[in-house]
Amino acid sequence: MKVTAPVIACSTLRRPGAFFARRRSERSSAPLKAPSTSAHRCRSKPGHPLGDLAYHCLTWRVPTGLFRGLAGSDLVDLGIPTEAECVARYLERTGCAAIDPDHWDFYLAYNLFCIAAILHGVLGRVKDGTAASDKAEAMGRAARLLAELGWAQVERIARRVP
Repeated sequence: MKVTAPVIACSTLRRPGAFFARRRSERSSAPLKAPSTSAHRCRSKPGHPLGDLAYHCLTWRVPTGLFRGLAGSDLVDLGIPTEAECVARYLERTGCAAIDPDHWDFYLAYNLFCIAAILHGVLGRVKDGTAASDKAEAMGRAARLLAELGWAQVERIARRVP
């Protein structure tokens, strides 16, 4: 599979543990198997595969307690592979040799900005009194922090550009 340049396409993949969906109590020495991607395709907008993978990998980049993040968690104790292991498994299963770091950072930044925009809308509904969840205000307040994480990704790309 040839990896192409970044494309803008918003993914709504909402299963952070989809690639490694085995509970700690069910672990064995057998390797984890990735579920079929068709299971989430019917619930998500089609996007670039690296965009979907980057969305999934945000779990490792976002701090614990902020929008389902795991950054700073003891992944070994939780029985969760690292982001690098997840990406390596993706590359192995798709036959890709590598992902261009600029493309990867682009997709991470884009997905962080997508989530921030959605959560900003949630906060707007809180202010309008039309929010449907009692957790809406807390989720909406995460918008700024996610946008700041997205901007940090943009700055990472900018530092590499000559």
